[in-house]
Amino acid sequence: SRRLHHLAWDLEGTGVELVVDPGLMEIAGPRLHVAAVDGLPLLRLTEPAFTGVPRVIKGMTDRLGAALLLLLIAPVMIAIAIAVCSDGGPVLYRQLRVGKAGSLFSLIKFRSMRMNADQYQAELADQNQGAGPLFKLHQDPRVTRVGRFLRKYSFDELPQLFNVLSGSMSLVGPRPPLQEEVASYSRD
Repeated sequence: SRRLHHLAWDLEGTGVELVVDPGLMEIAGPRLHVAAVDGLPLLRLTEPAFTGVPRVIKGMTDRLGAALLLLLIAPVMIAIAIAVCSDGGPVLYRQLRVGKAGSLFSLIKFRSMRMNADQYQAELADQNQGAGPLFKLHQDPRVTRVGRFLRKYSFDELPQLFNVLSGSMSLVGPRPPLQEEVASYSRD
């Protein structure tokens, strides 16, 4: 069963279909179809696809939702920008993240850490409280006074609505990982 899973993953994106005996694989859902091959009923595993009208509607809904949210919360974002600016340094922080199909994009957040905080991460590595490749400290000394408040209520992530507006992110979806996190992923 494990080898069939790996084979199915290897075949994704190649245009090759995988057809197996129903007793060999434990997969269910919209990717699984019963099809006759030489009169023998077999399961046909199709590649997952999100295309056509559903994809267009999802993209339009995301962008319209982001635009409306940005209009509604503009005064809050301006107040946050002023507060972040009072801590010194730039208001926004840009970070390269991995998007769909491995494409890189610049994720935008309100800056919640002191300038050049990335340079100090190696010094704090032994205190890492994150799971797996994710670096996280509950009491990170690099976080600014305003940044603590922003992170507590996730206000630092509001500028990501501009990423949704540009189409590089979705309103609902997985957290876009960092490049070093993707590099440490297992095959599964």
